Amino acid sequence: MEPTEPATTEETTTIDISDLVDLDALLSGVFKAFGGKTEYLESLLCHGDNAAEHDDIVTHFGGSCPKKTGNVHKAIIKQVNNFGNKIEKEAKKLFGFNHKFCAIQWQFRKQHVPYWDVDFSSASSMSDGMQAVQAAWQDEIKRQLEEKGGKCTNFIGKNQTSVKKIVKWNSDLVKKVKLNSNNFEKKLFDTLKKEVTKAEKDAAKAAKGK
Repeated sequence: MEPTEPATTEETTTIDISDLVDLDALLSGVFKAFGGKTEYLESLLCHGDNAAEHDDIVTHFGGSCPKKTGNVHKAIIKQVNNFGNKIEKEAKKLFGFNHKFCAIQWQFRKQHVPYWDVDFSSASSMSDGMQAVQAAWQDEIKRQLEEKGGKCTNFIGKNQTSVKKIVKWNSDLVKKVKLNSNNFEKKLFDTLKKEVTKAEKDAAKAAKGK
């Protein structure tokens, strides 16, 4: 009946499940700056009927985003999905890591992957926070693999590299969409403003020609 016996070193009764960071919890951290991936995409100006509540879009474009603004909207979705997919793929590789010379069940907690402490309000504050995430997470990977011992220590660098990739891609995504001086969110509203201005001028010309 030995398969029913738990591993002797695991303190299964004292672990706070809400404190554990699994793949889903990690992805929640990855999209913390956006308030959640799905929620963010559905909040965008050109999603669904959102544009129909914008006065200028209703007045000049019948309640639908004009073409150039719509193109920026599509670019935002592409960035979020492309980076999101890369991050998720790398995270699955890390969380599912298992080698014939090293079988390990990660026990990451929030203090080891402290996304929840990152301040995403500026590029500099995000950089500081993400460096802390990377350092703490990589240290914990090293600690757990060294504790496991044997050939597991050969895989410290491999798994730490996965963390480095996840943190870099996550930072790049937030900067491109939200924090860079030429970020996509700013570009969306700047583009709309230009299209509204052109539509107003065209309407004024048409009115004069009558």
